[in-house]
Amino acid sequence: SEAIKYYEEAFEIKTLLKDYLMYGYLLVDLEEYNKAEKMFNDLLVQFDIPEVYFALANIYEKTKRYFQAIEMYKRVLDDSPDFEQVHFSLAYIYDDLSEERKEPKDGEFVILAIEHYEKAIELNEEAQKIANKMNLDITSYNNKEKIIKDIKKYIVANNGKCN
Repeated sequence: SEAIKYYEEAFEIKTLLKDYLMYGYLLVDLEEYNKAEKMFNDLLVQFDIPEVYFALANIYEKTKRYFQAIEMYKRVLDDSPDFEQVHFSLAYIYDDLSEERKEPKDGEFVILAIEHYEKAIELNEEAQKIANKMNLDITSYNNKEKIIKDIKKYIVANNGKCN
């Protein structure tokens, strides 16, 4: 029937898309950033979906093209505002940019980093456990800069896990 044919075609496209995404992630893991970027940009022409924007953002972040990464991550958030990994990634980028520019604690990038760390922590139970274990008061303005640094160090040291 026509309906079965339609679903079979859709399934094939979905399977093909997954294969392309996996291949692209493999290229990124192998640090073949140019090939991966081209492939994801080609995919974007046919599939305007958050997964492709996320993949491109990762490439831009890894190659220190931070402003391009920010734009791609924002596209992901347009579709998926509660994607906590995007908030963590944006927080790291804004944190790095604030350090590069030696911003004061009320600088633009510091504030954006704090906002995204807070949102990521709010969305991530594991990060909440880390903050609680460290006896951190996320709402205390005076401690926010230290909280960001401490949580970042703790997460990196523990591979994202609360021990």
